[in-house]
Amino acid sequence: GGDAPQAEGLRAETQKSCEQVVLVEGYMDAIALHAAGVENVVACLGTAISEAQLELAARLSPSRVVLLSLDADEAGRAAVRRLAQRGTLQRLDARGATTRVASLPAGCKDPDEAVRAYGRAAYEASLSCAED
Repeated sequence: GGDAPQAEGLRAETQKSCEQVVLVEGYMDAIALHAAGVENVVACLGTAISEAQLELAARLSPSRVVLLSLDADEAGRAAVRRLAQRGTLQRLDARGATTRVASLPAGCKDPDEAVRAYGRAAYEASLSCAED
């Protein structure tokens, strides 16, 4: 589709720097993380995350791992519940793509705030504790 050239460019950039892709809700989250040096980030622009979006994100990662780093509000939690209830995560897993859910550092409402308040190392530590 029309996203192929952009996806290929992101794939090349991602493969240079990481083994997994971090999916955030908003473009400001992605911009703040990139500015802090976390470059393997894409924004889905909301919480209506589709199976196709997750599959595309998994294809950007050499290990086919997607880390969901959504806002710490009810909408972010509900998005994860919907993905699980609809069987989306299980279907992706059956196709070799792993989706994990990261928790933000305590008191942070979104990835932008987390990286600004605690820095790159603390944010990346929260990603390393992501759960299946």
